[in-house]
Amino acid sequence: MGYMIALFGIAACVLLCGIGSCLGLYKTGTAAAGVLGEEPKKFGKVR
Repeated sequence: MGYMIALFGIAACVLLCGIGSCLGLYKTGTAAAGVLGEEPKKFGKVR
């Protein structure tokens, strides 16, 4: 029984961490694309 609870906890942790990471990357990517679209000079050249 304890083994099943531990596996459920691990699965929930991985799922929730993945969802949080996706949301964060979406928000920062959207903001960066908006700034780049309006003022491209704010980003430097990649070397």
